[in-house]
Amino acid sequence: MEDLPSIIFGAVISTFIGILGYYINGRIQDQRWRKENIYKPLYNEINNLNNMRWVSLLIDLHTRWSELDSYSKLRVDKKLRKKLDEYEESIRDYNLTVVRNKIVIEKFMHELEKAVKKAFSRYLTPDGEGIYIKKDAGSYSHIKVRKWMELFINPLLVSNDGKELCEKLIEYSEKRSMGHEKFFRKLWAEDPEVFNSLANEISNVKQSFDRDITYEELKRKWNTISQLASILKQELEKRIRKIW
Repeated sequence: MEDLPSIIFGAVISTFIGILGYYINGRIQDQRWRKENIYKPLYNEINNLNNMRWVSLLIDLHTRWSELDSYSKLRVDKKLRKKLDEYEESIRDYNLTVVRNKIVIEKFMHELEKAVKKAFSRYLTPDGEGIYIKKDAGSYSHIKVRKWMELFINPLLVSNDGKELCEKLIEYSEKRSMGHEKFFRKLWAEDPEVFNSLANEISNVKQSFDRDITYEELKRKWNTISQLASILKQELEKRIRKIW
């Protein structure tokens, strides 16, 4: 009987360890489920969003968060859940603005494309749909005008003159490792009037549309999404690293 306390103590410890092990394993499994079904997909989505260049303004954004059922969302901690709800709402708001102005935006993009083609008239492909990009002394490649315009939509819309436009295009290309900066520098040295003409043509297009659509509204809403995405990326990274 003198071993009874030891037996009881050992049984208690074994039970405690078993319960603790079950609890820890449950937490790990739950964390693994959140990581694979929520955190990683959202992280990849947000990472792709952060790499976007405010493309044609006609894009409909989408988030996986809106696809999850209520129970799955409750498995996410309150702090992150609140930020993801804000992120989802900001995307919905942006999409509604795009839909509301879609016809006007498409017309604007069409006029903007015409402006780019006019400024680059001496550097267009025979079909008039591409821009020749000089890679080196005797080598050229080309890119569709619309594609080029969408890649550089940010600097195109915020520059006030040719010199500033060239500088912003170079900076934008370098920061994103796009590889167009050499072409811009060479073109500025050989034919700066291209940038002056482009800045002037874009200014005319923007002025003609000022009464129809406020691009500041779209850009402001896009920036709201981008800021939330940056915060969420950091929060998701923390949770992906957690074991339980």
